[in-house]
Amino acid sequence: MSGLDLAVGITCAAGAAACFDGALAWQALEARRVPVDDRRLLLRLVRRPRWLVATGLAALGWPLQIAALSIAPLTVVQPALAFGLVLLLALGRVVLREHVGRVEIGGALAIIAGVAVLAAEAPERHTSVSHPVALAVSLAVLAALAVAPLVTRTPGHVTTLAAGAAFACTGLTSKLIADALARGDVAAAIGWAAATGAVVLAGVNDDMVAMQRLPATRVAPVILAIEVVVPVALAPVVAGEAWNAGIALGVLLVTAGVVPLASAPAVRALERGG
Repeated sequence: MSGLDLAVGITCAAGAAACFDGALAWQALEARRVPVDDRRLLLRLVRRPRWLVATGLAALGWPLQIAALSIAPLTVVQPALAFGLVLLLALGRVVLREHVGRVEIGGALAIIAGVAVLAAEAPERHTSVSHPVALAVSLAVLAALAVAPLVTRTPGHVTTLAAGAAFACTGLTSKLIADALARGDVAAAIGWAAATGAVVLAGVNDDMVAMQRLPATRVAPVILAIEVVVPVALAPVVAGEAWNAGIALGVLLVTAGVVPLASAPAVRALERGG
C-alpha cells in the first residue's frame, strides 16, 4: 500500500467526517424541538425540512467513507472520522466566535497525531474476512444493542451506548461493502448496504433520543469513542489487520482527543444551533 493511497483514503475519510458531523449539528437542533421521550421521534423529524437536509448531507458522507475503505485499511479510516470534530471546532471559533483554549487545541493535535501514527503503522488492506463466525457474532451484538431502545425504554446513558454501537456496526458493514465491491460481488454489496441502512436508522434514532435526554457533553464523546475504538479493535476479525504497539498508541491519541473536542464550547454551540 502506497503513501498516496493512504493520503487519499484519509482525505476521503475526513470528507465523510465533515458530512457526518456537520449534519449532526443540524439534526441535534431539530431533535431538541420535538417533545422529549416521543416514541415517534423519527416520524416527527422526517417532517422537518432542515432535518431532512441534514440527513441528506450525512448520506453524502457514506460514499466517501466507502471510497476511503476501498483504498486504506479500516484501522486508519475509522479513527480519521474524528477529523469531523476538528472541523466543528474551527467552525465554532470562526463562525460563532466561541473561545478555543489550550485543552481544545491539544485535543485537535492529539487527533491529528493519532491519525498520523496510525498511517505510519498501517497494516496491509485485505478484502477477505479472517474469522466469519466471530464477525457474525460481533455484528449481531452491535446490532442488538442498536435496536434495543426501539423496542424497550432505556435510560439516556444506555441509549448513548446503543448509538455508539450502531455507528461502530455501520463502520464494519461499510468495510464489508467496500470489500464486496473490490471483489466484484454486487449482490453482497447490495445486501450489506441494506443492512447498513437499517442500522443507521436505529443509530440516528438512538442519537437523537440521547441528545434529548442528556447534555451533548455526555453523549458525543461516548458515541465517538465507541465509533472509533470498536471497529479498530475488531479489525483483525473483519479484515485481518493485525494490531501492534503503534496502532494502540494511535487509537489512544485519537480517543484522548475526541473527549475534550466533543465537549468543547465551540462544538456544543454548533449543536445548539449557535
